[in-house]
Amino acid sequence: MADILSAIGLATQLASSCIMAINALKRFTKGVQSAESDLAEVLTRIQRAHNLLDIIRAALIEIKKSRAEEFNVIISVEGLRKTIDEILQLAKDVIRGQARPSLIRRVSWSLQKSKNSMLVERLKEHERELVDLVTTINVVAQLRSHAKLEGSIEDARARAELTDAFSDITLVDDEYDTSNGMVTRTWLGHLYNDDDQLPLEYCHLRQHLSDAAFFGNWPRLFEILEEARDQFNESWVNAIRMKPYAQADIMSFWTPLHQAVYMGAPVSVVERLINMGASRTLRTRWTEFDHLNMTALELAYNLEETDLQDVLCPIIRNTVPTDILTRLQRNFHSLIQQQMEDLVDVSKLYLPLLEPLTELHTSAVWFPIRCERPGTGYLYRLDGRDLLVRSVNILETDREVTYRLANGDIFDVTGNDMIFIE
Repeated sequence: MADILSAIGLATQLASSCIMAINALKRFTKGVQSAESDLAEVLTRIQRAHNLLDIIRAALIEIKKSRAEEFNVIISVEGLRKTIDEILQLAKDVIRGQARPSLIRRVSWSLQKSKNSMLVERLKEHERELVDLVTTINVVAQLRSHAKLEGSIEDARARAELTDAFSDITLVDDEYDTSNGMVTRTWLGHLYNDDDQLPLEYCHLRQHLSDAAFFGNWPRLFEILEEARDQFNESWVNAIRMKPYAQADIMSFWTPLHQAVYMGAPVSVVERLINMGASRTLRTRWTEFDHLNMTALELAYNLEETDLQDVLCPIIRNTVPTDILTRLQRNFHSLIQQQMEDLVDVSKLYLPLLEPLTELHTSAVWFPIRCERPGTGYLYRLDGRDLLVRSVNILETDREVTYRLANGDIFDVTGNDMIFIE
């Protein structure tokens, strides 16, 4: 028998242990939907346990606020705690195995399967125990109707189902589906208008976009953004002015958002650009002010555009430390350079910066690479302190490979193998 505060503490502690186990195992599944079915089952069961513990914790907190002195509860967590500890040890064994040769690693994993199956069965039993505990607390405390309680339990189970890291994006022919009026955020890596891979109409429309931003012609700017979406299935809201490759050293890297600040655009224009995906963390490479590398917010301060300063403050949704973000970016660039050297001149590509990802929650960014294989490129997004990357048509036509970049390593989760960058 535990008092209400101790019970809340136990539920919270165990929920945190579940999160640790989930994070430890997620990194080494075979890419979510294509994960090893047995390991995916462990992840799902742990997530269910975590969600049920959240329900228990919330119910206990609700009781505490109303009548703590009248309520004691029995929470037996030692069995679940022991199972979670064994799962964490399993994750450590998998982690140690990742550096081994592929054949040895697969043999090592096969030896873990019997243990894995046993853990799944124990997690099923713990889930039943937690459901019983949720029901008991609800009946004794009379918090919710039976129908609402059943709905909460089913929701806890449903939210535990694994989904593809890039499931919200649909490939249509060689680009992305824009039938819903939206277009995937795009990293525009082709900067030079003398690039043989780019059609003339593409370069001309990019030029018109930059001119509209330069002269503050906002209606025309938004028209071109719509045209780019319709004609090329790309978002150009962060596009910089294209130039010949010979002028690469004098490119300013001003985006439409920078130009909007410089031209003193109305707040409504700036808000519309941001709502369309304009990044508030991108920096210029040249300005006429004291610093060359400035964000749109810094420009607003220098130009005393006080009406724009609040809306230009970046909202950071992924607080990844700078050193980790830098390492992930370096490894991502190395992966691209190693894989693309036979398809394009990588030195002429503007490879993705990862800092703008900190402004997103779970949204992916599409980095299209124009070459002889239509629809070639990389999808990428942050997953905690890891970077998930999906290559599309990079290695060969109609082939997609998912990678997880973490702790300085690149793990091919589709092929269950390590990638060694030269």
